[in-house]
Amino acid sequence: MRLLIGAGPNRLRHVGILAAGLERLGVTCMVADDDPYEGYPGGDLASWPRAGARFGRLVSGFEPDVIMADRIRGFAARAVASGIPTVVHLRGDYWEEMRLAFEESGVVRRAALGRRAAVSARCLEGAAAIMPICTYLERTAAERLPNSRIAPLQNYLDVDGWPRPEPMDLRHPCVGLLQHAVSQSKSGVMADLADAVQGMPDVTFYWAGTGKYSHRVRDALGRFPNFVELGRVQYPDGAAAFLAGIDVYALITELEMSPSSILEAQLSGKPVLGSDVYGVPDVMVDGETGFLVGAGDREGWSRRIRQLLDDPDLASRMGEAGRKFVLGSFGVEKRAAELAEILESVSRPGRR
Repeated sequence: MRLLIGAGPNRLRHVGILAAGLERLGVTCMVADDDPYEGYPGGDLASWPRAGARFGRLVSGFEPDVIMADRIRGFAARAVASGIPTVVHLRGDYWEEMRLAFEESGVVRRAALGRRAAVSARCLEGAAAIMPICTYLERTAAERLPNSRIAPLQNYLDVDGWPRPEPMDLRHPCVGLLQHAVSQSKSGVMADLADAVQGMPDVTFYWAGTGKYSHRVRDALGRFPNFVELGRVQYPDGAAAFLAGIDVYALITELEMSPSSILEAQLSGKPVLGSDVYGVPDVMVDGETGFLVGAGDREGWSRRIRQLLDDPDLASRMGEAGRKFVLGSFGVEKRAAELAEILESVSRPGRR
C-alpha cells in the first residue's frame, strides 16, 4: 500500500514518526508539506490553479492508494476531489475553533473564514474516514457528521526516540508549564494559577513557551518573584531537559484535545496536573498518573500542587505509573498498527 500524508510545516517531524512506524509495517509512505497545495482561500486567488497543478503532479508522481490529511485545508479538499480514498485526522474541534474565529474577526476576515469553512466542509463530508484524536472529538464528529465513518486515532509519541538529556538546572521544589500562548482561550486561563503562585513563595513556577498572547500570561503571573519565564525551548531536546528537571508538570487550559506535553511529561516520569476539559482526560489517568483539576478551580490547583510536592513518594509513584501508561498506550508502533488497519479498510480494491 502507498500512503501520501499531507501536514503543516510544524507537524512534519511528528507525522514523519508515524510514517516511519507504517513503513516498518510494509506501508510505503510519502510525507509532504501541505502548504504549497493550499491555494485560495489560504492564499491569494491566483494561487489556486497553480496549487492544483502542483497537487496533480504530486499524486501522479507518487500514485498513492490512500491519502491522509493532517489538517482540514486545501490539501485535504484536493485529496477528496481526486477520488483517491482520503482519511482526515481530526486533531481539534474544528467547529468550535471556527466559531471563536468568527467572533474575534472583522467583516473582511469573516468573509475569508466563510470560504475556508466551505472548503473544510467538503473535506469532512467527502472523506473516507474521519479519525478523531480524542473521545470528545469522537462524540462531536459523530454528532456533526452522522453519515461519515468515524475511526478514532489517538495521539502518539516516539517513546524509544524521546531524548534523555541531563535535567535542566532549576530551583526546587518547582512546577513546570510547557505551553505556548497562541490563543486567548489557552493563555487567559493560566490566570487560574495565580493563587497557587502567590500562595507558595517557596515553590518556583517555570513557564517554557511564547506566543502572541504572552503578555496575558505575564499580566497574570509575571508580578510574582517565584514565576520564571524561560521563553521558547528547543524541541525536542530542550523540552526533554526541561521536563526532566521539574518536580511536577501542570497544563492549565480551556481548549485542548490531546496535549502531547502531558504525554511527554509522563514519559519523563513526572506526575501531571491537567485541566479537566475536552481531551485532557484521555492522556492521563486521574488519581493514578496525576490529578485532573476542574475548570476555574483555583483552589484545586493549589491543593494538588502542594499535595504532590509534600508527598515525594506519591509523586514518584504517579510518575512511574505515568511512564508505564504512555509506554503501553501511546507508542508510535501501536498507533501505526491501528492506522494501517484503517487504511486497509478504505483503500481501493486491487491497489493494496
